[in-house]
Amino acid sequence: MLDGLQPSVKNVLGRFRVWSSNLGAHRTGRSSLDYRLRDASNIRAHVVKLLNDLLGCLQDATSIVNGTVRPGDSVEHSDDSDSDSDSDDPEAQASSDATELSQIIVEASEIINCLFRLSVSIHNPAPHDRFRRSALTDTSHFEAFDTAHIRHKFPSADEGIVKQLGKANSFRRQFFRYREEHHQKLARGLPDEREDTEQPGRDDTKTVGVTTVASSLPQHLKTANFDGPGLESCDARSEAGRTETSFAPSSVLDGGRSRIPSMPEEAGRGPFECPFCYRMVQVDTTQEWRKHVLGDLRPYICLYPDCSAAGQDFQRRHQWIQHVRQAHWKILVCPFGCEDLHLENISALDAHITTCHKDLGQTVSRESLIQLAEQDRPLEAAKTCELCNEELDSFKSYSRHVGRHQEDLALFVLPDRGLDADTDQEEGFGEDEQPGDEAAD
Repeated sequence: MLDGLQPSVKNVLGRFRVWSSNLGAHRTGRSSLDYRLRDASNIRAHVVKLLNDLLGCLQDATSIVNGTVRPGDSVEHSDDSDSDSDSDDPEAQASSDATELSQIIVEASEIINCLFRLSVSIHNPAPHDRFRRSALTDTSHFEAFDTAHIRHKFPSADEGIVKQLGKANSFRRQFFRYREEHHQKLARGLPDEREDTEQPGRDDTKTVGVTTVASSLPQHLKTANFDGPGLESCDARSEAGRTETSFAPSSVLDGGRSRIPSMPEEAGRGPFECPFCYRMVQVDTTQEWRKHVLGDLRPYICLYPDCSAAGQDFQRRHQWIQHVRQAHWKILVCPFGCEDLHLENISALDAHITTCHKDLGQTVSRESLIQLAEQDRPLEAAKTCELCNEELDSFKSYSRHVGRHQEDLALFVLPDRGLDADTDQEEGFGEDEQPGDEAAD
């Protein structure tokens, strides 16, 4: 009967390992859970109490399995012959042991659920620290590939925009690579789950690094000829026992649009470890999961030339759109009164003033001329997509269309964790857009 409890025990043990490795509960020093909670005595007290409760469960279970304590021993027993007869019945005793152990497993599982819920409070990273530590992880060798992918996808896009987007994707790879390596550092010292099970034919003399499933690059990147330093193969760069993150979702490789992977099954049981950023998260709906993944990717950047926020990424679409509307959704008119003249950018304004108003232009500073020329562009004004050159009929159409392009490009570098793509999702919608909004255009 006790054999039937093994799957439940392994499940509880596996979840505890995930919790421990995610927070460094088994480590010492600055990477440890103890260090994280040095200024949070209230959370620390809760964690210690839960761990003591879990230890009590383990001690009770060990005593029952070893036969040193039988279920109900803590209760006063009579010495009548009926009781002795029952205790000497092996089948009845095994059934009683199994029942007691089942209750202990349920209790241990509830304790671990509480630990998972607490981990959301323990993990509270500031957004501005996103790349502070990850800067030490070099992914510059990916930049040529990322730029080539974007150039292949949008051949008519300006080369400056292509390079800007390629560099942004390399920074995203840097973030995911750092999070994975940091997660492995925290988990170092925990016994691997494979060590609990004998594997026929396994050569224990070899050190096998934990690796993710590799995906091929798209065919147009395989055949591209890249010269320059730092483009050696990933195998040549990898160190023994070190994970090589696999990028490029299969939905891109087989020619479809990039899709956010389905929400992990663990999400239905409360807080869980995100397979991409390795933080403990709690999401209850598919929309919340997509919002979290897009938050990890920070997929939006400004595509306007000479933008003062060049290189800044935006976590949410509405943040990017607010920047575009306030800083760039403008039209330029002639500051000297030329009628029906709308200029697209400052370079066109400079050319017009030099050609038509050279003498007047010398009497006023350039900054003043720009301020006089700038006017808010009507929200219904048409705008051409910088990537595919499609003509868009309004600001709303522009924000949705270009936002989808950027989400699609960012999802290309999301690490492959073996999760199926969410086939029910609308293509490319972010947190500011719900399924069914298509009719609103």
